[in-house]
Amino acid sequence: DGRPESPPLVLEKKLIEFISGADVLIVDSQYDEEEYKSHVGWGHGCVRDAVNLAIRGGVRNAFLFHHDPNHDDDRITGMVNHARELVAEAGAELEIDAAREGLELILG
Repeated sequence: DGRPESPPLVLEKKLIEFISGADVLIVDSQYDEEEYKSHVGWGHGCVRDAVNLAIRGGVRNAFLFHHDPNHDDDRITGMVNHARELVAEAGAELEIDAAREGLELILG
């Protein structure tokens, strides 16, 4: 329609271009979708947006990080499982895990 895109859309496209085809994306996903509704603008992301970004960027492995200190291990596991369900629903090839101390990923 000839109208310029909004700045957030332009930035999103640039970010997707930047991560395109990456082997690893470590992405802030502090909140689930419900929590995020009351935290928009706080500088942290949500699981659904992190997964969508990784899928759109064709990333191979995404590690969710910046876990909320109020989330226990079971909550983090649930968020990772939800992220994996989103990947499966999208029919994407993306490995998801939670970033954590001592985790290693051997590339090559």
